[in-house]
Amino acid sequence: SKCSLREALQATVSGNPQGNQGCGAASIGNFTEYDIVLPGGTYLLTRNEQLPNITKKIVIDGKGAVTIDGNGKGNRAEGIFIVGGGELILSKLKLQNGWRPFGGAIWVKGGGAARVTEVEFYRNVADNTVGNGDGGAVAVDTGAFYCVKSKFNENRARNAGGAISSGGVQVLLDRCDFFKNHAEVNGGAYAGFGGSEVTHPILRDSKFSENFVYQTDVPAGWPGNYQFGDDQSGGGALYNKGYMELERVQFFKNYTQRSKGGGAIYNQGDLRLLDVAISDNKARPDGSAVPLTLGGAVLNDSTLIMRRTSIHENEASVGGAIMNRTGGTLYVINSTVADNLATSGGGIENGHNFLLNGAPAINNGGTVNVWHSTVVRAKDNNQESTNVGNIQNGTFYLANSIVDSACSGAFTSYGGN
Repeated sequence: SKCSLREALQATVSGNPQGNQGCGAASIGNFTEYDIVLPGGTYLLTRNEQLPNITKKIVIDGKGAVTIDGNGKGNRAEGIFIVGGGELILSKLKLQNGWRPFGGAIWVKGGGAARVTEVEFYRNVADNTVGNGDGGAVAVDTGAFYCVKSKFNENRARNAGGAISSGGVQVLLDRCDFFKNHAEVNGGAYAGFGGSEVTHPILRDSKFSENFVYQTDVPAGWPGNYQFGDDQSGGGALYNKGYMELERVQFFKNYTQRSKGGGAIYNQGDLRLLDVAISDNKARPDGSAVPLTLGGAVLNDSTLIMRRTSIHENEASVGGAIMNRTGGTLYVINSTVADNLATSGGGIENGHNFLLNGAPAINNGGTVNVWHSTVVRAKDNNQESTNVGNIQNGTFYLANSIVDSACSGAFTSYGGN
């Protein structure tokens, strides 16, 4: 057929494609679904305008042989799909090189929905070229996003969510892999904003590996004047500022650099972890730009409940496993925290007190509850470290738990430790 993807989408809206008439006419009547059949091959978008807004139900099955290229390498900055009020269903295809300020491959807004199965998102970019851009591959403003058995590889966002960003919407990620995605500020792979107990992101049976936050441009005053209060970045793989649930998710070798920390996760919302494994993540210092970091695995400023979670071999300057700060309420239940490394406080740290570029960096900590858990073998510069530390005026409760080295600060024991 001589029908292009653009013309096929136009036909679902108007009944007739504009331009090349190889599509023929499409009856738009009362049909509830339109299937677009793409023969195998790579489809390069060349016109410097967006594809038609999807306002109806569109289904595209690539059968494992279709690649849609947004031509971002050719400086086309119009992305690939926009779903505004309709529903887009994609399966077994690849979306690559989409580039625009939000959702380089898919931008869901206006109450629309996107459902993808066995789709690969590769090297899509969210960047408005002046310091903003969320959701390198997918941005969900309003509506919903459902993703099954899909891959997000090497996508990038100038601001938040190297692969995905979402507002207070329903998101389901089931058996998805995130690899080497990059955000400049928050959430190397995923950044979630908003949500409630009813409508929120749910991540299941998925893996985040080698995703990262790295700020290419840092404020001119940072070298020699960096302070945590000036730095809003963090979360090498995941950033949450809403309500979010994770079940059976793995975080491996994610990192932050030129960022205050949270090598795998930075939480400023309400986050629930169940059967999650967090290992070999790092909050890396970066010379005079960011000389000290917090939370090799997790940096928590709000509410975090982790059950049956394993946190192993993570690293930061302070709080090799977890840093819990003022406003943070942390529950560690039936979990293991072991073999984490820091310059100071290799295990779980509640608050901090040290000099940073000659100025006091003091945080009173929040509330930490460690119940039925094991916290062992923390290291400071490869020497035995405190596994749990309570700094300043924070509150730390221990119950029925094992800690294999001295604690630092004041604790309340409920027995059985």
